[in-house]
Amino acid sequence: MDIRQSLEEMTRRRDEKLNRELAAALVRGNDPKQIEKLALYLEDPNPHLQRAALKTMYEIGYVQPEWIAPYVHVFLRLLRSRQNNLVWGAMIALSTIAHLKAADIMKQAELVKRTIVNGSVISKDKGVRTLALVAAQQMEYNRELFPFLLEHLNTCRPKDVPQHAEHIFLAVNDENRAPYVQTLRRRLSILTQPQSRRVRNLLRQSEED
Repeated sequence: MDIRQSLEEMTRRRDEKLNRELAAALVRGNDPKQIEKLALYLEDPNPHLQRAALKTMYEIGYVQPEWIAPYVHVFLRLLRSRQNNLVWGAMIALSTIAHLKAADIMKQAELVKRTIVNGSVISKDKGVRTLALVAAQQMEYNRELFPFLLEHLNTCRPKDVPQHAEHIFLAVNDENRAPYVQTLRRRLSILTQPQSRRVRNLLRQSEED
C-alpha cells in the first residue's frame, strides 16, 4: 500500500470518503508498520498531507484507538498549530484515545483547556469529551478537571448543553454528582424542548445512580 499516494489523492477531494476507506483498509490489514508510515505525515511540511493523515488517523481511532494511542504527543503538539483544521482534527484524535492515555493528556491539561476556551465548535466538543474521559480514569484527575468542566457546562451555548453534559456525565461520581445536577437544573429553563429532553434523561440517570 502506497500511503503517500493515497494521501495525495485525498488532498484532491473535499469529502472524507477516501480517508475512511484508507482507515478501514489499514485496520483490516492489521499491520502496525503501515500505521507508523501514516503517522510520519502528521508533521509533514505539506499541510494538505498533514490534514489527510490526521483525518485518517482519527478514523482509525474510532475503531482501534490503541493503534493511534502511541502518537498522543504528536496530537498534543498539533493543538498548538495555527491551522484550525489541524487543531480540531488533533482534538478528535485525542478524544478517541483519552481513556488510554489519560496520564499523558493530564500533563497537558492546561493546553487542552485553552483549546476548548479559544477553539472551534469541534475543538470545544471533542475537548470536553477528552477531559471528561481523562477525569473518569482517576479521582485525582477528576478533582482537578471537573471544576473546569462544570464551569464550561454552566457557561457554554444553550445548544451545546445537552451534548457537552452527556460527555461530562462520563466523569460524574458520588463526589461531584450534586453540583453536576444543580448545574443541569439551572440551565434547563433556557433549553428547547428537545434539548431539555436530553438533559432530563441525564438527570434521571444521575438520580438512579
